[in-house]
Amino acid sequence: TYSHSEDDAFLLEVKKTGYDDWDEMVDEDDTSVNVYLTSDADTLLVYVFDADTIEPVRDARVKVIAESSDESKSEWVNSNGEAEFNLIPDETYDLEITASGYETVSRTIEMDSGDTTLRYWLISTDRFSFKIRNADDQTAVLNASVYIDGSLAGTTGTAGILTTQLVRGRN
Repeated sequence: TYSHSEDDAFLLEVKKTGYDDWDEMVDEDDTSVNVYLTSDADTLLVYVFDADTIEPVRDARVKVIAESSDESKSEWVNSNGEAEFNLIPDETYDLEITASGYETVSRTIEMDSGDTTLRYWLISTDRFSFKIRNADDQTAVLNASVYIDGSLAGTTGTAGILTTQLVRGRN
């Protein structure tokens, strides 16, 4: 509701959280005004990869929760392992990444002014590392073959380490 003399133009202002303020002089004889608000949100890109293969984790879900309002948004990553959010700048968010077979990642992030790109590498819950050392001098043993239940799981690298997948809860 407003009133004016209908003889002079008047200033119309529109404000909405998450958008740039809009103001414009309206002619005294105008009967309607279209207002197009421009989002002041910045883009957050989150990329999610497997820590061992460096391939995108395609079934990951990324969730962001604004600390000031508890408003949450969540997205499934695309085939490139990417999730995109439009977030309010100068806000603190809790970020959570979940995927079946991987450890959950939880972080707190600050959205400064400007677009932000984050990359996370998820660790498989079935990941197991073997560290093979020489018993006499504790040096790494290169190219040691590691067998699990009679099957070759792989060979150690220059650090004497082999990382592989073992299903948990089995002997």
